[in-house]
Amino acid sequence: MRFSKFIKGALLGSAIAATASLTGLVPAIGGAALAQSAVQRPTETLVLSIGRGQLIQLPGTMADLFVADNTVADVQVKSARQLYVFGKAGGETTLYASNAAGQVVYSAT
Repeated sequence: MRFSKFIKGALLGSAIAATASLTGLVPAIGGAALAQSAVQRPTETLVLSIGRGQLIQLPGTMADLFVADNTVADVQVKSARQLYVFGKAGGETTLYASNAAGQVVYSAT
C-alpha cells in the first residue's frame, strides 16, 4: 500500500509539473536553475569566541529572525534594529533578519 501511494504521488507530481510547464508557469528546462537564483547568501562573516557576544546594528527595521543552528549561537533581539549575538559552541551557523516585506536587512555566517 505504501508503494502504491508513492507511485500515485509521483504520477500526480509529474502531471502537475507537466501541466505547469505547458502553461508557462515553470520553464520545462532550467527550473532548478531558476529556483537557485533566488538564494541569498550571507553578506557578512562574524567570528565570535565561545562565551563572547557582539551587538549588531541593523541597517533597517527587522520583523523576522532566523538562526540556522541555535546550539552554535544565541541571538537576542534588543530592538527592531539591534541584535545581540552570543557564541555558545564551536561551529558555524547562519543568521538572517528580514523586514515586514520579506526583504533581508541583515545576514551573516
